[in-house]
Amino acid sequence: MKSNLIFTIQPYKLMGTMWVFDDPEVNLKKEPLIAGADTLCEEMSQGADKFTLMFSEIAFPGHTLHLKLKSIDQVGQTYQTPDGREAWLCPALLLYFTKPPKHLYAQAKVPKRTIKRRLGRWWHKLARHHEPFNFLD
Repeated sequence: MKSNLIFTIQPYKLMGTMWVFDDPEVNLKKEPLIAGADTLCEEMSQGADKFTLMFSEIAFPGHTLHLKLKSIDQVGQTYQTPDGREAWLCPALLLYFTKPPKHLYAQAKVPKRTIKRRLGRWWHKLARHHEPFNFLD
């Protein structure tokens, strides 16, 4: 177990489709985020292909996601959001905690240039497909 109270990973899309992360401190490479965790990554990433995720078993200022432990099986743990969505987390979670935490709190940080770049592409596509509007007509 690490001694940090807040851990940081950087999920990214492998080949543009699957959410994974690397953490050399615990020997993880291309660790997949699946079974609901991928959906949460998609939402937190705000359309970006990568982001920084901070997480802890202790609520911290700025957290935007709260997960509560729902069940434990032989190969992982299922967590649930307050609105009922579920995310299964694999045994790699135990590389960060000695036992599955009852609660997980998280915050995503998306690079601002990624958001601006995506907004810029969207704006250019919109501008190409629409005629200029004349307010005087």
